[in-house]
Formats: sequence, structure tokens, C-alpha cells
Amino acid sequence: MDWTTQLLEQLTFHWEHQARPRLDGLGDEEYLWARPCGPAEGPFADLPMAALILHIHREAIHHLAEVALLRDLYAHGAAG
Repeated sequence: MDWTTQLLEQLTFHWEHQARPRLDGLGDEEYLWARPCGPAEGPFADLPMAALILHIHREAIHHLAEVALLRDLYAHGAAG
């Protein structure tokens, strides 16, 4: 299995068919909407939605860095 192709196709499909179409017509007023997240978001409940989005981005970056580290370790024989 070509993992790179599979991952790219999965992300591309989601972006093109689900995420990107939902952003069509997004204006400044809606984009900058700063309502609180609400109780479902735990420690982010009273913060603007943008704070939660930034947190999610940081988490994605962090976990992808972990994947990169594991790949480096594997490539250099530290996996076994």
C-alpha cells in the first residue's frame, strides 16, 4: 500500500468535498465571529471559537510532528 497516496487522497477528498465547500461565501463578519464555544468544549467553554480552532491546529501540528519523529526513528533503526 502506498501510504502517502492514501493519506493525500483522503485529505484531498475531505477538503474538496466537505470542508472547502462549507467555506464558500464566508465573509469577514462570519469569520471573525467571536462567540463563546459553550459547555461542550470544556476548558474552552468561555473562550472565542477562534481559541478552540487555534488549539485544534496546534494539536494537529503536534501529532504530525510525533508521526515524523517515529518515522525518523524507524528509518534509523531505532524501531527494533
